[in-house]
Amino acid sequence: MLPILQKGSKNSDPRIREGVCLAVSEIVSNSSEAQREEHEDEIIMIVRRSLVDSSGNVRASAAIAFDILQDVMGAKAIDETIPTLLEALRQPGEGSGTALQALKEVMTVRASTVFPVLIPTLIATPMTAFNARALASLVTVAGNALSKRLTVILTALIRAVEHETDMELKADIEGAVSALLESISDMEGLQTLMLLLAGWVKNEAWTRRVSALNFFRTFCNVSTVDFSLYRPDWVRSLVTLMDDRQMEVVEAAVAAFDSFVKSIEKDDLDSIVVTLRRTIESTGAPGRTVPGFNIKGSVSSMVPVIVAGLTTGNNEQREQAAYAIGDLVERTEEVALKPYVVPFTGPLIRVATQATAFPPGVKVAILKSLGTMLEHIPAHVKPFFPQLSRTFVKSCSDSSSLAVRNAAAKGLGSLTKSNQTRIDALVTELISTAQASDDDAIAASLVLALAYVVRYGITSMGAGAKEACITLIEAAFRERHD
Repeated sequence: MLPILQKGSKNSDPRIREGVCLAVSEIVSNSSEAQREEHEDEIIMIVRRSLVDSSGNVRASAAIAFDILQDVMGAKAIDETIPTLLEALRQPGEGSGTALQALKEVMTVRASTVFPVLIPTLIATPMTAFNARALASLVTVAGNALSKRLTVILTALIRAVEHETDMELKADIEGAVSALLESISDMEGLQTLMLLLAGWVKNEAWTRRVSALNFFRTFCNVSTVDFSLYRPDWVRSLVTLMDDRQMEVVEAAVAAFDSFVKSIEKDDLDSIVVTLRRTIESTGAPGRTVPGFNIKGSVSSMVPVIVAGLTTGNNEQREQAAYAIGDLVERTEEVALKPYVVPFTGPLIRVATQATAFPPGVKVAILKSLGTMLEHIPAHVKPFFPQLSRTFVKSCSDSSSLAVRNAAAKGLGSLTKSNQTRIDALVTELISTAQASDDDAIAASLVLALAYVVRYGITSMGAGAKEACITLIEAAFRERHD
């Protein structure tokens, strides 16, 4: 029977060659070890020839036959088949492409035993374009076998990327990186990847930090696996690296953060806002801006996270989102921040007008951030001056918290420093509201707000407004004396 099958495996009709593979599968499955013993070499030769067949159907059937061979013959099937395919893989020409397809077919049925044998050849240095493309092709069918070899492969790839100067070859290597990262599908592989990258982004060599950030950006762009468990860690790492001493690292961190945010569903953005704010707060130093925040695209990738936290988050997320805006204003150059003033200020004011629904912590955070914007970028907030005035005045009468009223009073002072119009009307409103209040604490807060306004706006006050202030003070001391 074997001579017939050997002849059929060389037939010009691919359907006959495919039938030979199916026949071999049946023979091997239904024969005893004693029956096969003298014919194993012939059987392996037929399968080996069929694995590099020009027909995809023949190769697929041969891969099934190889799987059965490996079950019944063990290591011998691999030892006498895979080396031949690897040798063909190393040779230039059409044969190497066919060998690659054969290995891919074998991998679909026996990745756990075949893939480890292939890795040393695929990641050998110096890496070739063909090996890079072969690796890109084979990792897509490696399944869980990839996870156990991930450290070895990624380490070889990151070194190849860092040292390769041929741009075409480097593009092939990066293609292999992309295919590998897209193929990670289980928790073991994900954990290995996250630990590797987390260590590399802290490496002393700035080139390794850049490479790790680029790998993570690629992962965010191509992967569909859920890595939400690691999001807080990446927020901390990426934002911190925006203040790195090496500008190449800063730029890579900004790009990686943009891809990271885009990989998160819109409804989940508020989940990282608390970590984002606390990291922004601890990044940089007094008196200077953070280099990464000044790069185009950096703040824009933070906007959806902060706005989501401010408008749809829980109370803690709203509070931290509001503080995050103030922290960004203090750490970003004015020109870089200008495009995002409206996206930030609008939601702050909208939430502030609904302040009765929120606890004092949220209100204070909003008012303080608005005050910070008035102190640092008053010219860009100018279109919102009327709304800000109403918001601060209303908050000065907030009965829930002295901290809210104090923040509103201070914010009104910052507004007055930047806006010297309608000072008399504002003074009159504060005085009349304070006099009409039945709550001494609220009245006192309104007078404090008046003090801030007078301090910064006295040169723009009319005689009537000044007289009204004097009268209020005299009345207060007269009542005390009486």
